[in-house]
Amino acid sequence: RNTTKHDLNNLKSLTWNIEKVLACTRRKSLEITGKSLEKYCIVIDFTNFTLMNSPPLSVSKKTLTILQNRYPECIHCIFLLNVPMSFRVLWNMVK
Repeated sequence: RNTTKHDLNNLKSLTWNIEKVLACTRRKSLEITGKSLEKYCIVIDFTNFTLMNSPPLSVSKKTLTILQNRYPECIHCIFLLNVPMSFRVLWNMVK
């Protein structure tokens, strides 16, 4: 499946949400601690995930590129929940 306008809008939404989270985290951490904290954790829940409802590979690659290039210092950790068996097999081959 090719990347659609809907997919690109989802990427824009992702970027906007990350920027919003960072801004809120900075503001709230300054209020509480007097320091600007800029680290966050990403949680991805694969419940009900199937290959039929997954985004195209190009969108997944673009998502990872955005996270890697724009926010490399901000990501503290990434948690993957309820990962399907197909991902586990792929991960074992890649790691």
